[in-house]
Amino acid sequence: MESTHRDRCAITGIGATEFSRDSRRSVLSLAGEACLAAIADAGLEPHDIDGIVRCDVDEVMHNDLAHSLGLTDVTYWGATGVGG
Repeated sequence: MESTHRDRCAITGIGATEFSRDSRRSVLSLAGEACLAAIADAGLEPHDIDGIVRCDVDEVMHNDLAHSLGLTDVTYWGATGVGG
């Protein structure tokens, strides 16, 4: 049987931080803000999130992001190269 994620996962919201040259904030803080904006844009709450996919050159690791967002049921994480 072929394993597929069809109809099992979705990107439903987007989020970003304010653009600046020097925010004086940690990368984790910025990532958390962008994630919370994306979660809100999707009409969800952090407790609805069960997976994280990150770019393999990101400085923030999935477990640090999950912890900072208070995610308690992350059952999937992955990394992809630059450009998706």
